[in-house]
Amino acid sequence: MAGLSEAINTHRIKIMNICAKLIIAVITVLFFLAVRPVADDNICGQCHSDVMDKWSISHHAKAMAVPSDSTVLGNFSNVTLSHHGQSARFSKNGEDYLVTMQDQGHEAQTYKVAYTFGISPLQQYLVE
Repeated sequence: MAGLSEAINTHRIKIMNICAKLIIAVITVLFFLAVRPVADDNICGQCHSDVMDKWSISHHAKAMAVPSDSTVLGNFSNVTLSHHGQSARFSKNGEDYLVTMQDQGHEAQTYKVAYTFGISPLQQYLVE
């Protein structure tokens, strides 16, 4: 009986040690996530220029972007597309890229493009 009790206690101590190490690891990760600034592309590129060069021409680098003349691939020169009673007009107002949507029988609503997503084979727009 004493041997079984010792084995159980030894097992409990091992489990407690594992739990303690796990808790310390989680706290450490949370600490570094809280105090570590988010690195941008330029910071990473300072030490990893070879990887940065390859990444910068990849689709991943262009996966999400603020709309600009160099990032928007769609035609925003007052082009209107219609399909099944719905229409979408793509236009620009200064630096803003706009999409005006209208459904048959409803008032048109204009949305500002906040971000572009993707480059090939298609590009999508997140609107505000």
